Amino acid sequence: MSVVASIGSRLSGTDLYLHARNLIGARGGAYVFGRYQSLIKQDAFTALEKDEIDEIKDVCRRRFGSAVYYPYMTLYKTFDQIRPDGGALKDWMPCDFFNRRVLPKINHDYRGISRIKTLSKRLFGSDCFPDLGYIIGGRLLDADMEPVRPSDFVSAHRDNCSVVYIKADDTNSGRGVLRTELTAVDDALVAEIDADCVIQSQIDQHDWFEEFCPGSSATIRINTLFYRSDRPRKVAALLKLPFSGEKYARYNIVRLAVRDDEGNLDQFAVDDENWILTEEHPDSALKFAGRAIPYFRDAAEMCETLHSRLPHIGLIGWDVGIDSTGAPKVMEWNAQNPALDFAEMAAGPMFSGCGFEEALR
Repeated sequence: MSVVASIGSRLSGTDLYLHARNLIGARGGAYVFGRYQSLIKQDAFTALEKDEIDEIKDVCRRRFGSAVYYPYMTLYKTFDQIRPDGGALKDWMPCDFFNRRVLPKINHDYRGISRIKTLSKRLFGSDCFPDLGYIIGGRLLDADMEPVRPSDFVSAHRDNCSVVYIKADDTNSGRGVLRTELTAVDDALVAEIDADCVIQSQIDQHDWFEEFCPGSSATIRINTLFYRSDRPRKVAALLKLPFSGEKYARYNIVRLAVRDDEGNLDQFAVDDENWILTEEHPDSALKFAGRAIPYFRDAAEMCETLHSRLPHIGLIGWDVGIDSTGAPKVMEWNAQNPALDFAEMAAGPMFSGCGFEEALR
């Protein structure tokens, strides 16, 4: 019997609502409230007692200067209770404290540059970005940013790809993406697109991912930190798997932690929309436990190497795909808002020993 089905909830629906409702008055509580309520409704979880929440508030006062940061810590501890040795408070950092106090200080004003997708390959000087060309200022450019006619562009890449993804600047998480046939790139399409875009080749994902979600694009989110050290280091990683016909890691996805440097998966994933706990992929029914992402170490080392070329930014979230040959490719990178709530909860704590609490609160 699965862990999810093995423990009965002690609380009624009304009790669950009232117990979780006290989180909504705190900073960030409205966002956390629904997720906490969803977790404690499920059989694998029991709601925290008042003295446990009081302890969390005391920890927040000592570490972060205020008890208002306790909702995220409550969420993290609730999720951690699924682990055989879990449930004890760890050195987690609440997502709202990190976003408000830490991220602006370690990523500075440079963090917005990650939203300019048309600059990424040139900025990092790496072929790990699958860029074929760009549409900038209404002009079609090749990978070297030289003007090119659409017919010549199509001819140059016809032998290597049939489908391209056109991604607009200042978008992320699969938004602002047009998937089209390579042969559809013509004068009319270039004129129709009213944005600066990168044109990327399709990543034919490795069979390991195809087994989970055939026809969709699985994404590994790898977080690297470059702060008061000689080199960047991976601090967390997640796997995002689409389901129900979703092509990108955008709407219908489950996400789960990558537990170690060998790419071993966590046993539990969470449905991104409803925060429903699952031990298997919703479509393929493949179990997560006992599986490891192939070429994960190569992907992590690639992200660390790329980050070392941009020391201006302290924390970067990389969205990586592994192609059919095992080569890691960067779909996009994010320094504006790396979305750390699930990563810290499932794969953290990420920032133990960094001294962020004392220096930046």
